[in-house]
Amino acid sequence: MASPLLLSKDLAKRLWKNCLLSAARFTAAFCFSLLLSLLFRCLTSIEDRVIGELNVGPRAALASAQAWLFGLKYDHIASKQL
Repeated sequence: MASPLLLSKDLAKRLWKNCLLSAARFTAAFCFSLLLSLLFRCLTSIEDRVIGELNVGPRAALASAQAWLFGLKYDHIASKQL
């Protein structure tokens, strides 16, 4: 029968330290990826809101163009045509 491998205290401490460092690195990488994911989601949400405000439809776009051409207030023309 093979006898169990005995570890020296120094080797056991180094293995334990490496294990803790690996766990810390994994946790840091996971938190960083989570932070990037939240940042991307926030930026996507802002982009959707901006595009949503710009994509107002053909009637409002026409009213905006007319307001620009005639120097009238956009809200006044848009409220009449919508």
